[in-house]
Amino acid sequence: DANGAFNITSLLALLSGIVVILLSIFFPSVIFRICGVSSSKYPNLIPYMRDYMHGLMIGIPATMLVHVMGPLFVMDNGKRLFTVSSLSLCAVDITGDLLNVFVFRGGAFGMGLTTSISHLVQLLILFRHFLRPEHYFRLSPKLMRSFHPYQVFRNGTPSLIKEICTTLRDILTNNINVLTALSAAAIAARGIQLDIYTFLLCIPLGLGKSMVSMTGIFHSANDRRALDRLYCYTLRVGFILSAITAGIVFIGAPLITNVYTRDPEVVSMAVFSIRCVAVSIVFDTSMRIHQNYLQGIGNLKMVNLMNFGEKLSLPVISAAVLGRLYGSRGVLASIAFSRIVLLLFTFITNCIRSRGIPKRLKDVMFLPEDFGGAET
Repeated sequence: DANGAFNITSLLALLSGIVVILLSIFFPSVIFRICGVSSSKYPNLIPYMRDYMHGLMIGIPATMLVHVMGPLFVMDNGKRLFTVSSLSLCAVDITGDLLNVFVFRGGAFGMGLTTSISHLVQLLILFRHFLRPEHYFRLSPKLMRSFHPYQVFRNGTPSLIKEICTTLRDILTNNINVLTALSAAAIAARGIQLDIYTFLLCIPLGLGKSMVSMTGIFHSANDRRALDRLYCYTLRVGFILSAITAGIVFIGAPLITNVYTRDPEVVSMAVFSIRCVAVSIVFDTSMRIHQNYLQGIGNLKMVNLMNFGEKLSLPVISAAVLGRLYGSRGVLASIAFSRIVLLLFTFITNCIRSRGIPKRLKDVMFLPEDFGGAET
């Protein structure tokens, strides 16, 4: 069954990548419009968008395959290989970007192509995994018969909703930022903010992915004590890691900004945007751990509700309201404000469920009273 799931998801990832390539070829203007760049409003950007997309789409199937196969390689004792492949991706991408700018002068197409090549290199490195007979996962069409795609879709629903909401959030927030931005500095600050946020996400993402797999194992084994220990330990480690990282980023925001630009106007807004990210990452880590825990125990309704709130409704509403009140700085601050609101909402929900302030761990763990059996 495990190998069946591996083969089904790998095939679906490959087919999805091909579909995206076909959409990029036949409906480029629709994709540009979704990204907020219409030919009537920004005709000067269209050639750059088209060139970049043509270079980028070559590696989209590889990107999707890496996302699907990566976690499974780690489970199959391939953590070192996956780490090497990730470092190789970074090295090839950065080196390729520098060569494209200073040697080949390939423009936007070259930047997209470099990204594609780096993901293809990572995928080729990961395929070494299948050359070793001692590893468990292997590619074979015959193995697909032992696993039904419905199981993949059902268990992957929270991730699907989360990614759709994230995409819609970014599109809407970018459009709100364009409408409320008083200068190009606000657009640049938003781009820097997203860069730093993506980098800091390694903490909640790493803890969350570990949480969902280990929670699933302990939950299926009916082991309440292990779940209690896992939940407490992960929250404690997550808070310590994110708080220390947030403090360093908050203090070092001016230095980080200087890596990008020395323009005084951009620096001022970028420092503010980075500090908003630093504040948000502490709340983001705790919420991501809780969401992945809920996904691990199969509480998909609660996970989907939290994903909708965290990834779409709260950030967009916060950006719209704060943007109207405070302009571009309000949009930049919405990333932290929406996380704080979600944490308060989750706390109030737990208070209602517990009929008071939660005093015990089991009040927030959404487990049946009889789960785990008698202590003896």
